Amino acid sequence: MLVLTKYFGFLVSNAPCCPPRLIGRCYANERPCYNRSDYFFWDEVHPTEAYNQLTATRSYYDSYNSGFTYPMDIKNLVEQKTKMELESINESTSKLSASS
Repeated sequence: MLVLTKYFGFLVSNAPCCPPRLIGRCYANERPCYNRSDYFFWDEVHPTEAYNQLTATRSYYDSYNSGFTYPMDIKNLVEQKTKMELESINESTSKLSASS
């Protein structure tokens, strides 16, 4: 995971941005790290906003063969669904026109 985090621009992957207490929550009134986008983890278990943004963007726009999304990204999945719905509407319209 360390290699991937550096590949995607995260400089810190072995420490949280917000050091947690024993119960897992950040200390009250303590400032988290200044450079949040450099961190992979916000606390011990949750990724940072920067990681969530990367995941959302890659999931939506990634190419077919990147390995991040398989077998296709969300954008292409939506386009395929829309195309199928339009074809179904066109087919229904054609049947109605033919029967008139």
